Amino acid sequence: AFDAVTVEGERAVAGAPSAPTKTPATTEDLLARLPGVRMIQRANFAAEPVVRGYQGGQISLTIDGMPVYGACVDKMDPASSYVEPENLAAVEVSKGASDLGRGSQIGGAVDLVTERPRFGVPLAAEAEVGVESNGLARRVRGAANWSAGRLAARVSGSYRGSGDYAPGGGDAIETSGYEKRNLAAAATLRLAEGHALTAQLVTNDAWLIGYPALLMDAVLAQARIGSLAYEGRAPGLDRLDARLYRNR
Repeated sequence: AFDAVTVEGERAVAGAPSAPTKTPATTEDLLARLPGVRMIQRANFAAEPVVRGYQGGQISLTIDGMPVYGACVDKMDPASSYVEPENLAAVEVSKGASDLGRGSQIGGAVDLVTERPRFGVPLAAEAEVGVESNGLARRVRGAANWSAGRLAARVSGSYRGSGDYAPGGGDAIETSGYEKRNLAAAATLRLAEGHALTAQLVTNDAWLIGYPALLMDAVLAQARIGSLAYEGRAPGLDRLDARLYRNR
């Protein structure tokens, strides 16, 4: 006879207190920090997450639990490329098919949790500017939060761009640059104690995207991600979430 053995674990969360404090340049930087997650880099623009060797349709990639799919069949625009670090509160990764809350794909689930408007903060804002010498990569991003009474709102925006980069001090790789703009807005209304309604919209536009290793016919990547979410309580339940969303 054998004694039962129970193994418990927690999701890896990029926004946890133990996570590195260096400001990430991209959402891919956040994902690459998590144990068991690797990135497939096909171009300078975006990278596809791989969880313990599983990728594509083998893992569930969601934004706030919403299924979002890239348009390119070659995974040149994974859903993770449509959000930026200033949009995010955390990145959660579940390994294996046990997490039914985010889909039961064999390889696990990656959920990008967006930042919600904060109450108790009358007005707050932050901004960042960065420039890198390789390819003259540059980024500008900022976010602001406002709240009054039962209403809170948050807006964020960013621009990222890069010219052709040069590996190891060699010649520049042609058609390896891109430009990208991201805008997001959210508003939360407290209906009653423990009940809230949140409307959110994320827009993302990338253009002049180059793929040096492949001849791609798409140089644009655009996304419109909208949702209306309810959070509250119901008899017999600790929490009740409902969401109406549409993505394009």
